[in-house]
Amino acid sequence: MKILGTMMVLIFLSSCEGNKSELYLRDKYHIEQAFLDNVETIRRELLWHPDGFTYNSVFEDLPDSLNIYSSSIFGGRAFYWDYDRKKFFTVPRPANEWLEVEVGSISYSADSLKCVALVTVRDKSPNFTNRKGGINYDGYAIIGLRDSKDKSFKIYPEGFMAVLDYPFKFEAMWDLKRYYNNLRGNYTPQSDVKYSYGINDPRFFETAHEFSWIDSLGMYWCETNLVRGRRVPYIFYSNQDSTIDKHLFVE
Repeated sequence: MKILGTMMVLIFLSSCEGNKSELYLRDKYHIEQAFLDNVETIRRELLWHPDGFTYNSVFEDLPDSLNIYSSSIFGGRAFYWDYDRKKFFTVPRPANEWLEVEVGSISYSADSLKCVALVTVRDKSPNFTNRKGGINYDGYAIIGLRDSKDKSFKIYPEGFMAVLDYPFKFEAMWDLKRYYNNLRGNYTPQSDVKYSYGINDPRFFETAHEFSWIDSLGMYWCETNLVRGRRVPYIFYSNQDSTIDKHLFVE
């Protein structure tokens, strides 16, 4: 009976995957590859520090051609802390050899030009010094923006809510879905406005503060800082160029 039950679950999951649209499967593949590419881009730049580095100094030394973006999510995967040498060191192997990235769901706007993808990430590198590796999964929400459906999404990690160190992939995805599908009534981290819908409702993309377009800057508003009692722009999204995100600090 146990074997039969397992087979039924596998058949059901296979059927669900088969029912995904061609657009969904294409977007899923691209988002997974883009995540890996972003980690790998930073990893290659960090190879210029073979003797190790400190967190405070490394990004100041990067060439201008590499934008400083989402270091805690993408960049943080590219290096590890060596307790004996008291420095960070670059992971010595390409990201696709030790990092597993899988899109578990994609929620689209009505025109499919915006999305939120829920992604699980597993570090499979137990041989690197002080890296946990092996069994733990982290989960993130990834915003996608594009100008037309024949183009790929440019991806922007949502930094304000992640699930970390889950022993099983399905548990991480379950909690991500539970949180993001039930956002209604919660306050946005970008403003003092409450969400009207969860990401499983297309109206989310027309009302959520993450997708507020600022004409004067040509960017989407991402996050804010609270300065002297009022919120001011801190990080913006843009789907107009190749920049992953733009950090604009307001004094």
